[in-house]
Amino acid sequence: MKLCDKYISNAIGKELHIKYGIEDTRHALLEMKQGGIHAFCITIDNEAQEYLPHMYGSANYAVIDEVHKLPRKVADIYRRLTT
Repeated sequence: MKLCDKYISNAIGKELHIKYGIEDTRHALLEMKQGGIHAFCITIDNEAQEYLPHMYGSANYAVIDEVHKLPRKVADIYRRLTT
């Protein structure tokens, strides 16, 4: 780790910023769940499988790898969530 004038270098700083954002979102999602709100994430981010399980759990998200599949996938997800 490289420290410069009390600031972490850009590469490490960006990584910490991303980790903070993930943790902050996870805590917000936990608070929502405690309030009776159940969130579900739909994303086109192929790297999302690296961080979404930590935030949403193993079953509360879907990664759509091809945007043209979105309308069909949303219908499938809606059926899954409401049955």
